[in-house]
Amino acid sequence: MKNLIYESSVHTEGEAVCLRLYQVIDDFVLERRLVQADAMTLVQLFPISSRSELRKFAQADSYYTVLKPLYDEVVKHIEACYRSPYTGLRSGPMNGRLL
Repeated sequence: MKNLIYESSVHTEGEAVCLRLYQVIDDFVLERRLVQADAMTLVQLFPISSRSELRKFAQADSYYTVLKPLYDEVVKHIEACYRSPYTGLRSGPMNGRLL
């Protein structure tokens, strides 16, 4: 079972880019969805294994400068899940500075 934790999108240059963060058991998966002007849709699924891997993924994004605030929110939501006593998560991949 996956739970949607966060979703946000931006519209730029005739395209829409959406980030969705899912919690899947004890892990997190980031979905990046690009909808181009001709309605072609590209979806990437990125299992978040560490802060550094998420940083590399984010910085390789061609829309990084526009999406940086959204990637920052992804990190905040993951950290909040690890702090919450209700998620059952005890430790995680988010040690250190992300972006």
